[in-house]
Amino acid sequence: MSSRILKVAFVHPDLGIGGAERLVVDAAVGLKVKGHNVVIYTSHHDRDHCFEETKDGSLEIRVRGNNIIPRTFFGSFYIICAILRQLQLTASLILRDKDQFDVIFVDQLSASIPFLRLTGAKVIYILSYNTWITLLS
Repeated sequence: MSSRILKVAFVHPDLGIGGAERLVVDAAVGLKVKGHNVVIYTSHHDRDHCFEETKDGSLEIRVRGNNIIPRTFFGSFYIICAILRQLQLTASLILRDKDQFDVIFVDQLSASIPFLRLTGAKVIYILSYNTWITLLS
């Protein structure tokens, strides 16, 4: 097994307080403890409603497109808005930040995967809790 330090990104749509967020945060913290460089990309991060590790400096959080695309249109179209927000987030990751990641974990929304593959990073889509347990074991 290689001991090289990896540059790892997590792409998560809304970094609040919930089960999926807890898994992302725990995985990110675990990778950071092992010496890897970790960044979490999200379209929304409310510092008053989030896990401590995402606001105390333990993890680097990059919020992109928070106010560009709304979370809903007139109280509807949640998933369409979420996908558009993730695509905007992905464009920012690829075009604006210029980081070269070794691994990119994508959580919940898969629409960005074809674009993230263009970066040359290994892209891992997290579909379920069982996938997380397998990856982290």
